[in-house]
Amino acid sequence: APFYEQLMNYRDDDNPFCHVALAVEGCGWTNPDYFPLMVANTLIGNWNRAQGGGRNIPSKFARKIHEMGAGQSFMAFNTCYKDTGLWGIYGVVDPANDGIRT
Repeated sequence: APFYEQLMNYRDDDNPFCHVALAVEGCGWTNPDYFPLMVANTLIGNWNRAQGGGRNIPSKFARKIHEMGAGQSFMAFNTCYKDTGLWGIYGVVDPANDGIRT
């Protein structure tokens, strides 16, 4: 199946958080790149402000987000289908730090 890039922008100032997802075309589960993408997914990891550990979490990306106080959470994802997939990151950001609202 072909991959079609798409952008969806929906603004709701009544929502207390800004939800952002950024993804690129990944690979299918039969592709030899499947396992390297899963390793990358694990290395990026996930983080939630409510988790214990704070800045002591092993992911450098998570430590940076924690130090900046920029987000509520993030998670890397790798969704694979037979012949294509999506690889990316999803995050939830505080309205004061989303860089969009003023």
